[in-house]
Parts: sequence; structure tokens; C-alpha cells
Amino acid sequence: QAEAERFLEKYQKEEAEARRKAAMEADEVDELTKAREVLLAKVKEESPEVADGTPGADPPAPATSGDDAPTSGGASDAAAHECSNCGYTIFPAAGREWKFFGEDFKCPQCGAPKSAFKVSED
Repeated sequence: QAEAERFLEKYQKEEAEARRKAAMEADEVDELTKAREVLLAKVKEESPEVADGTPGADPPAPATSGDDAPTSGGASDAAAHECSNCGYTIFPAAGREWKFFGEDFKCPQCGAPKSAFKVSED
């Protein structure tokens, strides 16, 4: 009888611990979901071309001036950027301007800061 009671007590403690952990994980999921929603809203605010969130949707064409040059971003945003320390070159993808590489960006080859990158003349 005493052994059965100890077993039952142990089982109840383990069950309570499992429920506590599950509740903590559910709270963490809720927090992550909220953070994701905040980030998504921020992205939509800052980048209207992805506002509808439709996968595979083509972004709107950039605004152009009379000579069909983009009115924002400039040539340096779409141009290749070369690390002045090691020569590593980054070719930002269409629609991914250099400004989207954070100030904490580092050269993947040598670790130089973003400021070490210069617009490539090629």
C-alpha cells in the first residue's frame, strides 16, 4: 500500500511538472507569435511592396524619372559592393538595396565592418 502511494505521489508530481512546462511553452509560443506579428507589421509599414504578403507576388515596379532611372536608392544601392579589406564582393539581389544590410553587417570572408565596403567600379 505504501509503495503504491509513493508511486502515485511521484506520478502526480511528474504530471504537475509536465503541465507547468507545457504552460510555459504555450506562453513562449504566444510571445513569439506576438513578436512575429509586430515584426510583420513593421515590415509591411517599411516595405509596402510586401504588404499583401502574397507568396510569389511580383513587387510593384520602382518609380522612375523621365530617363527611366529609379528615383530612390540610387546606383550605389543596386551596384556591387566590395570589401576594401579582402576584396569580397556582394551583389545585392534586385529589390534588396545596400541599406537593408544592417550596420552590424560584417564581411563573411574577413569580418570587416559594413563601412569597409565600397561601391565597385566594375
